Amino acid sequence: MQLFDLLEGISENLFHSTMIQNAINILQNDEFVLQSDFAKSSESKAKKPMFFLSTARSRLGSYLISSDKYVSNFSVLFHLNGKKLSNNYSGKAVDYWGQSFKNPETKTPLSDEMEDRIFSPTRSIPATKYITKIDVYANVTPRQQGMFDTEGKLDKSEYLLKLYQLASKHNIEIRFFGSKSNFIAGKNPTPTKEVLKKLHDPKGFIQFEKNQKRYKSSFGNTIDKFIRLANLLLKNKRQDIDYTPTQQEILYISDFNSQYRRQDIKDGLLNDMHNFSKDKKMVALRDLMKLYKTNNIHQLFDAVVEKIQKVNNVVFD
Repeated sequence: MQLFDLLEGISENLFHSTMIQNAINILQNDEFVLQSDFAKSSESKAKKPMFFLSTARSRLGSYLISSDKYVSNFSVLFHLNGKKLSNNYSGKAVDYWGQSFKNPETKTPLSDEMEDRIFSPTRSIPATKYITKIDVYANVTPRQQGMFDTEGKLDKSEYLLKLYQLASKHNIEIRFFGSKSNFIAGKNPTPTKEVLKKLHDPKGFIQFEKNQKRYKSSFGNTIDKFIRLANLLLKNKRQDIDYTPTQQEILYISDFNSQYRRQDIKDGLLNDMHNFSKDKKMVALRDLMKLYKTNNIHQLFDAVVEKIQKVNNVVFD
């Protein structure tokens, strides 16, 4: 799997797709939370570890809404001002799959992602100043229940109303589409009043609490332990940390003596980074990459292994 560069720069008009809950968070917090480009060596294209927002140059990009299989009810498509983004961020067009997804005879792509990546050294960037329009696939039925409705959280109808309110607050045009085909084509939107009639009064429904408690994943153990170990190994160079290894961490370090355990640790780390590439811990990992003078997680892992060898004066199998 390779990541092929296509063109430098950012296209003037861009699209970013997501689901309605994420869209609400983007508007409410006024930020796009970016993915890390250093979890995989094939992803890393910058000279240093960066974060990126994946967008498309066309609403028909293969990873957006080019077919029914990528569209579900309450899918959201943001229209973005690429020209304005290019004033503050770097970016480029990329072809993630490259030659492996091209017709071997004609050399033409089997599908065209039309992806533009927007790069930033920070984990998030402002959102509403770059959003010009919002399209929503909303095949609405009255009081459509969401999976969290029984817990007193917002159901899907209220999500839709919340998105409408937030778009209005930021003076962003929002369009609703009652069928997949119209949503994919971006044609024949359903009149907004008609959609809102099927829902609650938009002035009276439940408001999101900004600090609402949510379920927390326990995924971070592999990343946390690796970050602590990498910092511990730099203790002599960094005055801002004061780490003393616990017995559990000493056992963790000893696992690096085994080739198979080292591979297990690395696989677990890569899996968690892939599944949670937008988590705040990615910032700590990026800082470590800079300290270890590496560009991706593979290089950082190797540098940590090398550091353990030097500290213990051993050569691993």
